[in-house]
Amino acid sequence: MESPTTKTMQDVEATTLKTWLERREALLIDVREPPEYAAEHIPDATLLPLSTFDPTRVPQEAGKKVVLHCVMGMRSAQAGQKLLDAGFSADEVRTMAVTNPTRLVEE
Repeated sequence: MESPTTKTMQDVEATTLKTWLERREALLIDVREPPEYAAEHIPDATLLPLSTFDPTRVPQEAGKKVVLHCVMGMRSAQAGQKLLDAGFSADEVRTMAVTNPTRLVEE
């Protein structure tokens, strides 16, 4: 059996995320801080900043992947580890770095 500390998350590419969002196959969580989110964010992304991140606030919807994003990928990886430690499956959790959220949805 895999222990929480040995689980690994996969990164997701922007084109894959866009498809998942269009098909409603993913829940997008923005783990940046509120001023970053206010300045620019991906439509339909839910803000759950890493500084106050609580895995119990992340809905677990059957068949949906949870995609965590930030600018460089470090905060999304930390939030992802918190989800794994809380019992989320590594198959459900993906991370990504998004330097330009507006551009992601325009592509």
